[in-house]
Amino acid sequence: MKKRRSLYLLILIIVLITSIIGSTYAYLTAKVESAANSISTSSSTYSLSMNITPIYNDFRVIPMNDTDIIKALKNKCKDKYNRGACSLYKINIDGYDTKLKTLTGKMDVELINIVNLSYMFFEEKDEVINEDRCISVDEKIYCISKEATPVLEGKNLDLGSYNIENSTEKNFLLALWLTNLEESQNNYDLGDYNAKITFSMGDGGSITGNIAASIGKEEELQSQSGE
Repeated sequence: MKKRRSLYLLILIIVLITSIIGSTYAYLTAKVESAANSISTSSSTYSLSMNITPIYNDFRVIPMNDTDIIKALKNKCKDKYNRGACSLYKINIDGYDTKLKTLTGKMDVELINIVNLSYMFFEEKDEVINEDRCISVDEKIYCISKEATPVLEGKNLDLGSYNIENSTEKNFLLALWLTNLEESQNNYDLGDYNAKITFSMGDGGSITGNIAASIGKEEELQSQSGE
């Protein structure tokens, strides 16, 4: 009986150690780029501007269940054990022509080795519509406009269409995280991604920004950053 208990204990320890080793990741870099873009069309002239600002990023992250993203965001992208769970970026757009009424967003993503990256998009609101669908960041309220969606490489990923008739600027949040596959994931979520975000007006004018990041094991990133 003692040998059997010892065997069970050994197996449990091995499983726990394997689980810890297989779930330690970090962002090596998070480069954000955007610029103003002057648009002149037959119907109007305006100057679109996009600013992408990291809110929560650049710390160790582990894969997360998609259903836990709101809880993580309300805890500044940390899980209940204070481990990194996601990255969050604010996207501000202004300078548009309100007469065009609609602003539409899309995202194209280049993935290198990563297959389980997911995203969710939020629009700034005046009030909380539903506690389970809204978060507060920098004293502003944001509610889900695009549900949790797997990132597919090279696709025109939908970020939504938004009414701009009664606003001078639009603020959004983009959350990115590694979806938990309930299995060893070292072969799936270590690598790089580059997200190109584009917002366009009804007359064809558009503005583009980029988010680039690398994900690797903690010891690998420390080694690279020290070069």
